[in-house]
Amino acid sequence: MLKLIHKASGRVLYLPRSAKRILVVLMDMSVCVLTVWLALSLRLGEFIILSDQRFSSAALISVAIALPIFLISGFYRAIFRYSGVSTVLSVGRATVVYGMLYATFITAIGIGGVPRTVGLIQPFLLFFLVSSSRVSAHYFLNRAYQSKQQFA
Repeated sequence: MLKLIHKASGRVLYLPRSAKRILVVLMDMSVCVLTVWLALSLRLGEFIILSDQRFSSAALISVAIALPIFLISGFYRAIFRYSGVSTVLSVGRATVVYGMLYATFITAIGIGGVPRTVGLIQPFLLFFLVSSSRVSAHYFLNRAYQSKQQFA
């Protein structure tokens, strides 16, 4: 499995910068949707069907709030192989802002059938998964870059 990830990381290094940005934006959108699903499933104690209206609305709101905040925070300007603790701190700051907006929307305005606690659970999950994705990307891309430099 690690060999497969290492091989894929090497291929990502050769992508144009714009393709890498699109890949990361798509990954962040997927993480937003995944964390809404996880938060709903954890809160309700059962797996939610992805076509459920409650899920769709909460996921759409999550993506609509997260992507502009992540863009303003500079998430898509960074080069992952140079990221580190400062990246995790940046993700933390952005997810705090995101969490306040998302929780406010879910609790104050509300979505029919979505428990208000999802507005609190989901930002924590989002922070964990976005941070983990950045740290993992840093690790694997840095290794792939170093391997490429050895053979060059």
